[in-house]
Amino acid sequence: MFKEELKERSCCAAKSRLKKGFTLAELLFLLLISCIVMVVLAPVVRKKASITDQSSQVHTSYKAILYTPAATNSDCTTSETDGIYRCSFKVPKGVGYINAYLVSGGGGGAGATTPTYEYGKKESSTSGAKEIEIANGMENVKVSFLTGSGGGGGGGAFSQTAGSSPTSQTYCNKYESKYLTAAQNGGKAACVLKWNIGDIPNVSRGGLSTSVRAVAPGVTCSTNKCCWTGGQTAEPCDSSGVSYSGCNRTVCTWKAANDSCSQLAFNGTKAGDWRLPTKNELSAWNLSDINKNKGDNGLRLCDNDSGYGAPECSWDRVCVGSPPVGDCFPYAVWSSTAYDSDSYYFYHLTRDSFRGYRSGEPRDAYSARCILTKTSPTNTVYSGGGGSSAPYFRDYAIPQDVISSNTGGKIVLYAANGATGGNSASSSGASATKGNDGNESYIEIYNASGTL
Repeated sequence: MFKEELKERSCCAAKSRLKKGFTLAELLFLLLISCIVMVVLAPVVRKKASITDQSSQVHTSYKAILYTPAATNSDCTTSETDGIYRCSFKVPKGVGYINAYLVSGGGGGAGATTPTYEYGKKESSTSGAKEIEIANGMENVKVSFLTGSGGGGGGGAFSQTAGSSPTSQTYCNKYESKYLTAAQNGGKAACVLKWNIGDIPNVSRGGLSTSVRAVAPGVTCSTNKCCWTGGQTAEPCDSSGVSYSGCNRTVCTWKAANDSCSQLAFNGTKAGDWRLPTKNELSAWNLSDINKNKGDNGLRLCDNDSGYGAPECSWDRVCVGSPPVGDCFPYAVWSSTAYDSDSYYFYHLTRDSFRGYRSGEPRDAYSARCILTKTSPTNTVYSGGGGSSAPYFRDYAIPQDVISSNTGGKIVLYAANGATGGNSASSSGASATKGNDGNESYIEIYNASGTL
């Protein structure tokens, strides 16, 4: 037995002298065992990282965050190039899961169609029109305002009422005249100038006609239409204490006196309103009543003699060219009444007596007083009637089915021209003409083939 035990120890000693190791199969087996162990131990590692298993984890609630393009948020930006709204979200601590909801807004609505309006457009005639092509997709066509033309107004008319006889001194005052009643003037009331023709203040040439030759006393005038004015025409004469001196009065031949009175026009009167007085009118002038001595309220005639109330104005030989030897007679007054084919009646004031004579020569140099026996005619003007207004379109929307069914066609707006007005009456009593009727404005719609 001892020998047998010794034999086994020797054997083991021999084996202990060999090098220890693993085979390749043993190493692969060992690696497999290690992987299995790690998978089994994985839950233990997660628990050590403080993250619980989802089956047993209690969720913590966090406040929701809403980002919109309209909101102001420092974490969001909008790109000007692509219009995209971008936000950076910072995950709070302790959050394991995030639920994100991205909601896109609807597409932007198409812009409403905007009608084109032309304000203040006027067409010159009914043939003028505004054409609008009906394009594909055209909508909401509205005629804001389209009016027809008004009818032309009626022509203006006027009537003229003939002037009547003057009725008061108030009326005659504006004509530098003395008012004479019908009895004082031989049958018809009148305004008689207080000045000789040629001496009216503030009137061109004192009222002398432009066809009359006006010369200064002492200057020769050999025509039959001549007046001596602007200087002394009487000697002796009264020049002191009177407003209208008897010394410097204009005297004229009959033709010059007659033409100047018939063409006199001032303060609203016109040529033809004035004339020389007739012989009968002069014979009715009661000087004690209407001459009023030296006062401005009378006719202010001058007398051949002194001492009779009126300014003295005797004759003088400075009207060179008048017969017989250039005599001037400012105390004599011309009438319009002819004695024969070559002479006219006149009256003169001598010693306060107004006497009538016939003239032997129409080239004599006498005073001339113009007379107004009718008031100015009254003109009444009547305005023409206004043109009538015309029907019009206002905010008229053309039906959409009419527009869409005529694509490629056209809309034609006709703005009518105004009608002509009437003509005024051409003379008193004539009738005025009425204006023409106004034209209509309208809308026409054509399809693509040009059919209305």
